[in-house]
Amino acid sequence: MKLIGARPSAFNGSDGRIVEGYNLYLVYDPEETFDGVVGEQCERLFVLRSRLLFDPCACVGARIDVRYNRSGKVQRVDLLEV
Repeated sequence: MKLIGARPSAFNGSDGRIVEGYNLYLVYDPEETFDGVVGEQCERLFVLRSRLLFDPCACVGARIDVRYNRSGKVQRVDLLEV
């Protein structure tokens, strides 16, 4: 996947605590695109700040790898190449 945009985000969670993270805007590689998609497939993911080991705003244009847990939530995001 390619990181094409990032936006800091903060909101109050259901327990009243502030949840901080980023909305990441991604474009899939052609081999990752789902059947039936014509053109490029993209999506937005919310990622907790604690799940990132890099500043996504400084890495726009980089290739990344997103890993999910069994519940389908983002577990970690790795920077592959800048």
